[in-house]
Amino acid sequence: MNHLLNLIKKELRELLTPGTIVTMVAMAMIFVGMGAMISEQSDQAGSDLADMKFGYYNADAATGDDSYSTGNLATLGGMELASDDVSSPEMIMSTLNEKSLGFILVVDALFSENVDLDKQGRLTVYYNQKGLSMFDSTSSAFASVKLAEFNKLVSDDYLSKKGVTNPDFVRSPTYVEGQSTFLNGKVYEGVTPDQIVNAVSTQQIFIPIIMMLVIIMIGSILISSMGNEKENKTLETLLTMPVKRTTVVAGKIIGSAIAGLLFALVYMFGMYYYMNSITGTSLSGGISLSDIGLTLSTLDWVIVTVFMFLSIICALGLCMILGAFVKDYKAAQLYVMPISILAIIPMVLTVFSDFQSMSPVLQVVVFLIPFSHPMMIMNSLLMDQTLLVVGGLVYMVAFALISIYVTVRIYNSDILLSGWNKMDKLKKSLGKK
Repeated sequence: MNHLLNLIKKELRELLTPGTIVTMVAMAMIFVGMGAMISEQSDQAGSDLADMKFGYYNADAATGDDSYSTGNLATLGGMELASDDVSSPEMIMSTLNEKSLGFILVVDALFSENVDLDKQGRLTVYYNQKGLSMFDSTSSAFASVKLAEFNKLVSDDYLSKKGVTNPDFVRSPTYVEGQSTFLNGKVYEGVTPDQIVNAVSTQQIFIPIIMMLVIIMIGSILISSMGNEKENKTLETLLTMPVKRTTVVAGKIIGSAIAGLLFALVYMFGMYYYMNSITGTSLSGGISLSDIGLTLSTLDWVIVTVFMFLSIICALGLCMILGAFVKDYKAAQLYVMPISILAIIPMVLTVFSDFQSMSPVLQVVVFLIPFSHPMMIMNSLLMDQTLLVVGGLVYMVAFALISIYVTVRIYNSDILLSGWNKMDKLKKSLGKK
């Protein structure tokens, strides 16, 4: 037992170096910082939208009660412009910047005449965009709101002239009294499917990304560590010590798994803060999972943690098998590629698709990759897909045990000391004899 604890400590010391700890914390803080920055930019965009102004030039020839534009434009509260302000593209650009306008609306000379003839009135909009970031399109959003208001006012005037006393009814003769969504045999009152999907997306997207990052990082560290041990001959010293090689394997896997789980928890903290800042209630339809009773219990979160831990164990088993082929530290980077590919494939598939909606072939591929199961576990628990949860648990345990068994067999052989090439030569020479 003392040997195992010493090996676990040794592995943790090698994996949790000051460099890896700083990198792990820095990555989490980067996510937190990005989330805070996005949140700040979003608040700033909202503030800019509230303070934004627009200008208009009304060329409509109709006046008085015959005009659909004059009074309605004044109601919108825009800044009236002169014809010189919109006489050329250069003047329009100058007016937008000098008067700090979000957009300029130009009403056609035949606007009211066309509306009276049941033709659409023509408008021209000139936007003032400051940059190319995701928050630099506020002028477009602002213009959409104002144009919708203007269209409603013009519509009211038109219907009034036609003798319609209740224009709101004409525009919307029906209403939805109530809406419910049936999901997985349960009814969710007052919500639509898109609201549920948007509310769930915050949780269902960050675990696949975290698992991909952790598996790639811990796999890279472990395989590189084994390459470094071979290069510095420390692995030979370790294997010649009076310690069972199963204990060596157990120490490496347990130590690496603890480090991997620590990475996952730290990344989860940073990624959760980041995703919340991007989505928020505005993009989730104004609801949260707790509002509709679609949340994970404490036991569910324990299951999620177990799945993450088992996935890390499976990754470590594969890494230790691949590490047996590594000759030195430089060659180790090549052997990280298969692990990276196996982590990226399920991440992409589970983020953009649900397991139940995949084709049978894709379902088999995703199920056979052990890293897929922690990426799907939250959806599976929310949807009460017990068979998929139990099947994934059994499969990951079996995969982990098989990979550990193969690793133990490799460590119990002389392959790690003599090398694969020497073993091949030995087998050939024995075959000739």
